Amino acid sequence: MALLGLAHPTFQGVLAIPILEVACQNVEYVVGIGEFAGSTPQSRRATMIRNFGIYRRLAEALVGHALANCKILIFSHPASIGARVVHHFAPLLPLGNITSLTRADQDMAAFFIADRIDIELENVQNLICWGITSSIQHVDITHGWIEPNNQAVHARIGNDNWVMVELTGAIRNCGMDIRTRLLRTAYINNVATSICNHIWDWCSETPAVLQTFSFPFTPI
Repeated sequence: MALLGLAHPTFQGVLAIPILEVACQNVEYVVGIGEFAGSTPQSRRATMIRNFGIYRRLAEALVGHALANCKILIFSHPASIGARVVHHFAPLLPLGNITSLTRADQDMAAFFIADRIDIELENVQNLICWGITSSIQHVDITHGWIEPNNQAVHARIGNDNWVMVELTGAIRNCGMDIRTRLLRTAYINNVATSICNHIWDWCSETPAVLQTFSFPFTPI
């Protein structure tokens, strides 16, 4: 229902296919949103093991069924590990085609930066968010610029402490608020919007802009 309400140009409808191999046949884009949830450190560990099985099964179904250049986006937390599992069990798929979702964090970071320097949100480009809603998450403005004059975000802000402490802290806290405090519908809408934006920019090949894709580059 959340996807239906977004009316995003990327989203065309829902077709339920219970057989994974059939669902993966000649597929060009895959979004992994299924997961088991865990709220405590102990349950999260067990959850990761169960989610491992989900994405191993997905990877095995993609092999021999999906298109060779299939693009994959994993949302389920921890998304970076899920993406790595898919790559491990589907090694023939290009590594750069397997990503995890950090777009919601990028959008929030762009909002806070635009608000601080009093510009339009769409003028903030090329931010990178490393990590997903955790104490080690980092907002990277090194490659960012401000349109229309391509002024460096770092130069325009001119305050490293604000970026490292206030901005990064705000992104971490907002992510946790969305996950734990807001209504479930608000959380789903946030995720759905981020997924649509991620896929839209990817398939439309937005020129000269670093999209906020997290690639699985470390070994299991």
